[in-house]
Parts: sequence; C-alpha cells; structure tokens
Amino acid sequence: MNERRTRDDPIVTGNAAWSFDVAPDAFDAHIRRSIPYYDDGHALVARLSDFFLPENALVYDVGCTTGAASRAILERH
Repeated sequence: MNERRTRDDPIVTGNAAWSFDVAPDAFDAHIRRSIPYYDDGHALVARLSDFFLPENALVYDVGCTTGAASRAILERH
C-alpha cells in the first residue's frame, strides 16, 4: 500500500482505494496544510484578474470546492 502522511492530517491511499474524510467546515484548513502556496495561488489569480476582467464582469468558478479563489477575486475587485 502506498501511504502519504502530512504532519497534522494523514491521508492514506492505496491502489484505487482513496478516501477523504474531512468535515466540510474543516476543508479549507486541511487544504492549506496539504497544498504548498495554496493562498499564494489564489492571490496570484486575483492579481492576474486585473488584466482580464472588465469593470462589472461576471466571474464563473467552475470546479471550485469552497469558492476560495472566487472570494479572492471578489475581494480584490
């Protein structure tokens, strides 16, 4: 079995046996610990949106989980 463990939140995987057992209200905190530069990526996307979004633009975030990237864009504009 392949195992991947993080400091605070172990994720155990096997061949075709992936499971994700994190409560929805804890998801963002889990992702921040699991993905390097998670918040920095959202900040970068928000800054890049300055170039691509005209005033009063409508933004669709397809495939978002909690809307964190959309929230970063909204707060910037």
